[in-house]
Amino acid sequence: MRFSFLFCFLVLCNSAVAQKDTAHHREVYAEINKNEGSYQKVKASYGEDETTFEIVGFFDGATLRKIVARVPGEDGNGHDEYYVENGQPLFVFNTYDSVDPVSEKDMKVENRLYFKDGRMVKWLDTKKKPVDPKSEDFQLEAERLTTNFKNFVVALKAKR
Repeated sequence: MRFSFLFCFLVLCNSAVAQKDTAHHREVYAEINKNEGSYQKVKASYGEDETTFEIVGFFDGATLRKIVARVPGEDGNGHDEYYVENGQPLFVFNTYDSVDPVSEKDMKVENRLYFKDGRMVKWLDTKKKPVDPKSEDFQLEAERLTTNFKNFVVALKAKR
């Protein structure tokens, strides 16, 4: 009985800590989406090798608040939504369509990527499980997102 209580207590504490470390991200996400209709929309394209991203930036005056990038790819069409604070990515919501390798049914993959001071610090996969920050996948995804973000900002500002 004591073990069950201790286990439940630890699970609840861990969940509360996980919620607290993303609370600011969720607040900014909600605020940006709430005000999106009042932002100036700027459309641009960014090409890289054989891939061309169609991007839309949302500006509050001179301040970039959000970027939506359509991402064509072998994994299926998708998009990255960058939520921006102080000129840096704060949160990226990545979605794309794919096929489940086991059931062969269509599925939507969603990733939640959290940033602090321009660095990716947390990644929750489509099952909302954390990806190890020391893993190669984490490092590659962090580099992809930060590089794309910088390139998208340049492309959007050139269209203003």
